[in-house]
Amino acid sequence: MKKIPALALLATCLCLTGCNHDQKPNPGPDPLPEDVVEVRLPHNMNDKAQDYNIHLRFDDEFFKEDAREFDKELALLSLGSTFTTCSSIFIGQFYDRLGFDTVNYFNYSVTPTENTIGYSIAHKKIGESDLLAIAVRGFNYGKEWSNNFLMGETGNHEGFQSRSDEIYASLKATIETNNYQNLKLWITGYSRGGGVSNVLSRQILIEEEIDIEQEDMFVYTFEAPRGLTEENAIAYENVHNLINNADIVTYIAPQEYGLYRCGIDHQIYSARNNLGRLLYDLDKDINLPAFTPTSDYANEQECIQWMISSLTREMDTSDPDNAAETAHTRQDFVNNYQDGVRYMIGLFFSLSSSTTNKLMKKLENSTLTEKAALLSTDGIYNFVKPVLDEDHVPYVDEELHTNCNVMTKFLQHNASILLSVMMSDAGMESLKHIIYMHMPEAEYVLLKNLQLD
Repeated sequence: MKKIPALALLATCLCLTGCNHDQKPNPGPDPLPEDVVEVRLPHNMNDKAQDYNIHLRFDDEFFKEDAREFDKELALLSLGSTFTTCSSIFIGQFYDRLGFDTVNYFNYSVTPTENTIGYSIAHKKIGESDLLAIAVRGFNYGKEWSNNFLMGETGNHEGFQSRSDEIYASLKATIETNNYQNLKLWITGYSRGGGVSNVLSRQILIEEEIDIEQEDMFVYTFEAPRGLTEENAIAYENVHNLINNADIVTYIAPQEYGLYRCGIDHQIYSARNNLGRLLYDLDKDINLPAFTPTSDYANEQECIQWMISSLTREMDTSDPDNAAETAHTRQDFVNNYQDGVRYMIGLFFSLSSSTTNKLMKKLENSTLTEKAALLSTDGIYNFVKPVLDEDHVPYVDEELHTNCNVMTKFLQHNASILLSVMMSDAGMESLKHIIYMHMPEAEYVLLKNLQLD
């Protein structure tokens, strides 16, 4: 018998046999210590419809130290702040618990689009200093996904830089309007939020319109993709990037396209980590998919590098009919695939969960022949259109048809990866394993158990 029904039955029996009605009600859990904040960790690896609650310590003393020194406890608190960015309510509760007096929210009251970015700016007085916390949304951002693929042909990642420009302008206006003095900044972001935060950090330090030194600017990013040119990827000691190097997101955009991160990368995962054990300790329902090395790769990092090298491999473009298939350079990707990939990603992440589940279930139930048909002209279009029509999803047929075939071309270019990875059980296990490496549960348990030298 499960514990909850058993306890319910016991409680019912006690009531029926004359339980003392003067007993005091259960007081509930003990109150948290004054220096501890409870944060909801989004669940992505289990099938339960509930999040985890984690407890993190906070202290104003964190921000009186030199930001160039990595602080594991501040890193954990920063990770907690990124978990709250899925909701303005969670953000407010978090900063209220930490004693911040004001929080301003940006783009949380609008439906995410390919050109929005959710973020908050909170203020707290610490001694004679004004501390501003900037948390950039990295969860639950829907159509903003498509902005991740707005690479641009040259310079910094166009999508990340444009959103950084927006946050930078808001931050500058906030400082000037309130005449904040002796400024300290605390900047955090996860995944897309981490990529934008990384670009923002460089922008603040290089443009020098905001009066702050590195030692007073605390930057912690998590699983951040790359967004800066090699020239702009300065190794700032106060910018701490927490990287699970078995997470494919941290390799995107690839260095083959000339993009990097600024700051210092702190690698938190290695083959010595028993990640499955750590995840089991967090939640016994988590089953980390097996990783199955093949002759092409021996571990997660090698698998990711093999996939990226295949994606960006140089192709024979002497035949004009095949020239559009290559994604060898950043310019090739922008010219041949960027608009189509952005459209399809934006469409997928703007669908309702029921429509998304229908598409995923349809793919899961497809035969190998039906999956292979996706690589043919109109394959994706013929796969997606009936589901959209059935669920009355609005779309422009010509746009859908054109961009589906751009995505088909992209899949054709990478058919060897699809056939090697997606068409076999071992390959799918490895792919799911790598996807799990980006989940917040993995980041939390790896950081919590990080052993500092």
